[in-house]
Amino acid sequence: MGSSTDSAGTDKWTVPPGDSGAKFIHLNACEQEAANNYPSDVILIGDAKATLGWMLELADAEPRPLEKLPRVKALQEEKRRHAEYVADLMGSEEAPVHPLRFIKELDEALPRDRCLVMDVGTAAIYTSTYYKVPEAGRTVAYNFAMGSLGYAIPASIGAAHARPDSCVATLVGDGSFGLAAAELETMARTGQNNNVILIDNRSFGWIRAEWALNYGPRYVDFATNFREVDYLKIAEGFGLKAVKVEKPQELGPALRECFADPGPTFIDLVMQPEDKLVPPVPGWIMRAREKGLRHIA
Repeated sequence: MGSSTDSAGTDKWTVPPGDSGAKFIHLNACEQEAANNYPSDVILIGDAKATLGWMLELADAEPRPLEKLPRVKALQEEKRRHAEYVADLMGSEEAPVHPLRFIKELDEALPRDRCLVMDVGTAAIYTSTYYKVPEAGRTVAYNFAMGSLGYAIPASIGAAHARPDSCVATLVGDGSFGLAAAELETMARTGQNNNVILIDNRSFGWIRAEWALNYGPRYVDFATNFREVDYLKIAEGFGLKAVKVEKPQELGPALRECFADPGPTFIDLVMQPEDKLVPPVPGWIMRAREKGLRHIA
């Protein structure tokens, strides 16, 4: 539903696997995207909400006792267990800040009228997996298909102009930040409520994790590590209010203070790199288990 079924959304076209015998129903507003990568048994062209409502009407016309089906019961139990697992991680007190604790604090601190813009890497992984959009509407912007580092800061400036009354949160990794840092001047000059949250793990985290999982730890330090950078001086030099967060207890208050400020702000948020805590990327989890690495399933 609403998916281009590209490599990122299907784990390199393995979900569902081509030989599974699964029936494929593809719902999309764009005819060009429907059945573009999978032979589809049913193609539906239309608005997601309206089409799903119509499908529910059809289901109600011929009801089936789904709650009695073993597969449905198994899914319900798996969902319950996973919700408990996620809730436990969201309460983590470890430092550097656990990514799921960040998602929890971010959601609780943001005002209702919000807009999130995510760069690639850690920012995109955890928000796309665990952040729950509170209501329908265009309040999140990703750069998944292109994967271009440096997208979030300039995109968020555009979002702030398009939604001047919204609180904009701009999530960017330190690798991506280096490609667009000069746009902080534009952000400061326009003076909008745009809040940059720099996920600081001193590395090109995605590349570092790929190399660690595919080739072993001896390769992870090759051209992926950054020396310590004083990002607060950079942000303050451009005219942004800036704060650094290293402990989970500091995160909630810092987010609320920044979001309440009518001008642009900057948070340097220290997190572990992806090879130290492997995120829920399907292709990585199996290898992380094989190698005994910490991971989030």
